[in-house]
Amino acid sequence: MILKYRPDGTYIKQKGFFRLMPYIMPTRSESTIFFEQEIDITNSLALIERLNQESNHKITFFHVYMASCIRTIVNRPKLNRFVNNYRYFQRNNISMNFVAKKELTDEAEEINVTMKFSPYDTLLEVSEKIHNEVYKAKSPKGNVNQRDVDLLSKIPHPILKFTMGLLKFCNKYNIIPKAMVENLPFFTTAFIANIGSIGIDAPFHHNFELGTIGLFIAIGKIRDKEVKLADGSYQNRKVVTVNYTHDDRVVDGVYCAKALKMIKDDIQNPEKLLEKIELTDKQLEYLKLKDFPPKSKSKKKKSEKK
Repeated sequence: MILKYRPDGTYIKQKGFFRLMPYIMPTRSESTIFFEQEIDITNSLALIERLNQESNHKITFFHVYMASCIRTIVNRPKLNRFVNNYRYFQRNNISMNFVAKKELTDEAEEINVTMKFSPYDTLLEVSEKIHNEVYKAKSPKGNVNQRDVDLLSKIPHPILKFTMGLLKFCNKYNIIPKAMVENLPFFTTAFIANIGSIGIDAPFHHNFELGTIGLFIAIGKIRDKEVKLADGSYQNRKVVTVNYTHDDRVVDGVYCAKALKMIKDDIQNPEKLLEKIELTDKQLEYLKLKDFPPKSKSKKKKSEKK
């Protein structure tokens, strides 16, 4: 059982060619697929402007993208899988990692922010959670994730080398402590880099061999583009380029393509993200989220306790 149980995922049996994929491509680096997506965000920016008139904190496009990404993962749950030591796991949470700077200067400290989300979160809820977590991370006290990273960075070189080797060994054989999985920035659904916030276009991000992240997302700067409309006329629109680095062993290209269409549709029609999503027991069972089990199972556990 040591190879099949993890604190952050449920073992998934695979059949056919997918079962062979980790043996053909054992590492994430050789399994990488890159994809570039251009999204019209004009409607999202209009919604953000309207919401900010009433919000007690600033809502940004990053919040809209994050909300659409979470919503898509809920609807396309295979994206929340990962490969570890030739085996497949369904992640038992929806978590995102991103980097924020305390100040927009070259010397300013970068802080890692790792967050868990509910599958039911709306745009406003996602925005508030991100705002509160970033505020806490930027405070003198900082957050748990950054404190753990800071602690590792202060270890002398020989000990750090041994520590990282031990961490990789424990992760490989699924004996990694739960606290390390939750507090280090290598064990999330996706790593999102908001490169556009510093005014440059999105690069294609590298993958990490350490940890279980199979999806890196880089969001570029917002720019103007003249777009041809259905009636043949042209209109100036606001667009952004998003680049994806994906572990091809996790899901096939058709599944990913449909997921990217969902993200694009949500961002171009952002009002949908203000509404609560309805999930069936079957969907919750497929997601295998630890904190959000199917309602039938929740009722069964409550009755057993009584």
